[in-house]
Amino acid sequence: MQLREKVLRGGIYLSLRQGIGLAVGVAGVLLVTRLIGPTQYGLYRGALEIMAFFAGVARWGLDAYLVRREEQPTRAVYNQAFSLLLLGSLGFAALGFMSEPLLGRWMGDIRYLAPLRFLLAALPFTVLSIPAVAQLERELDYRKVAALETVGQILYQGLSVALAWKGWGLWAPVAGYILWQVWTTLASCVLARYRPGWHWSTPLAREMLNYGAGYSSSFWVYNLRSLVNPLIVGRYLGPQEVGFVSLTIRLVEVLGFVRAATFRLSIATLGRVQQDAARLKRALEEGLGLQALALGMPLAAFALVAPMALPRLFGNQWAPALAIYPYIALGFFAGGVFAMLASVLYVRRRNFQVTGANAVHSILFGTVAILLVPRLGLLGYGCAEIGAMASYFVLHRFAARLFPFNYRSAIPWALAFVPVLFTPLVGWPWRLFLLLPLATVSLSPLARGKLVEVWTLFRRGTI
Repeated sequence: MQLREKVLRGGIYLSLRQGIGLAVGVAGVLLVTRLIGPTQYGLYRGALEIMAFFAGVARWGLDAYLVRREEQPTRAVYNQAFSLLLLGSLGFAALGFMSEPLLGRWMGDIRYLAPLRFLLAALPFTVLSIPAVAQLERELDYRKVAALETVGQILYQGLSVALAWKGWGLWAPVAGYILWQVWTTLASCVLARYRPGWHWSTPLAREMLNYGAGYSSSFWVYNLRSLVNPLIVGRYLGPQEVGFVSLTIRLVEVLGFVRAATFRLSIATLGRVQQDAARLKRALEEGLGLQALALGMPLAAFALVAPMALPRLFGNQWAPALAIYPYIALGFFAGGVFAMLASVLYVRRRNFQVTGANAVHSILFGTVAILLVPRLGLLGYGCAEIGAMASYFVLHRFAARLFPFNYRSAIPWALAFVPVLFTPLVGWPWRLFLLLPLATVSLSPLARGKLVEVWTLFRRGTI
C-alpha cells in the first residue's frame, strides 16, 4: 500500500475513533455524574488528577522518541523503552505511596487516599502500552490504534456506568479506569505482536532520557496546573467543589476537542515551512484565526444553553458548576489560541522557551489560586484562570523574536465569543449586550467565509 493511502486511511480511522470516543465519553460522564453526585465524583477526580501527573512524568517522552526516531527501532530499542517505563512507573508509583501521609494532612480529607492507592497501583499500566502502540503508529496501522482506543473507552465508560448504577459510588469510575488501562496494555501487545522483555544499554537509555527531558519538560511544567484542583480546591473547599471544577473542565475539553487535533496538525504543518520565515508567519497568523473560531463557536454555543441544559442533563445538584464555566472556558480558549505560538517555538526547536513560559503559567495559576480560593471559593479558581493568562505575554515575546506577526485574524473572534462565555452569569435582558459583538462580527463577509472554511475542513476530517 502506498504511503499516501496509508495516511489517508489512518486519518479516517482516527476521525471515526474521535467521533465514537467523543459520544461514548459524553454519555459516560453524563450518566456517571448523575448517579454518583458531585462529592463522590470529586473524590475520584481528585485522586485521578494526582496519579495522572505522576504518570505523565513517568512517560518521559518515550512515546515521541519511538515514533519520531529516524532509524527503525529494533526489538532491543522497544525493550529498552519498556524497561525504562517499567522502572519509571514503579518509581513514581512508590513516590506517590510515600507521599500519601503528606497528601492526607494537606487535603484534610482521608477519603481521597483509598482511590489514590488503587490508581497508583495501576500506574504502570498507564505507560507500559507505549512501546506496542508506538510500533503500530510507526507502521501507520491506525485501524488497530483506533480499535484499541475505542474499545478501551467503551470498557471504561461501560463498567463505570454499570457499577455506578449498582451503587458503587466513586469506586465505579476507579474500576472502569483500571480496566481501561489494563486492556490497553495487554491488547496493544497482542495487536502489535510485541512481547515485552528486559533490555539494558546505558548509552541507549541515556539517549532516550535526554530526548525525553528535552521534549517533555514543557508538558510536565504545564501539567502542574492540573494539581491546583485537587490540592488547593480540595483543601479549602472540599471534594464537592473539586467535582464541580472537574466536570466543568471535562465539558470544556469535550467542547474544545478540536484543540488537541489542531495542535498536532500545526506541529506537522508548520514543520514543513519552518525554514521559510514568510510562509511560517502566514501559516501562524492564519492558524491563530482558525483556532479562535474553531474553539470559540462550541464554547460560546454551550454557554448560551448551559443555564437550562446543565441542570437537566446532569441534575440540579450540578448547577453550581455554571458559576465556574465562563472562567474555565476562557482559559481554555486563550490557551488554545496561544498554543499556536508554542507550536512555532517547538518546530524551531525552542523547547526550553516553551518550558519557561509554561513555568510562569503554572506559578501564576497556583499562586492566585492559593491566595483567592480560600477567600472567594470557586470564583477564586476562576480568577486564577484569568491571572495565569498573563504568561502568554512571555510566550508572545519568545515567538516575536523569531519574526514579527499580528493577531488580526484572531481578535474579531475573541471579541465575538469571549463576552458570550459569561452569559450564564447574567440574566435577561443584560445577556443581549453580551451577544451584540457576536452578532456584529458574524454579519461580516469575512466571518462568513471563515465559517465556510472551517466547516469544509471539519467535513474532510482535517480538524
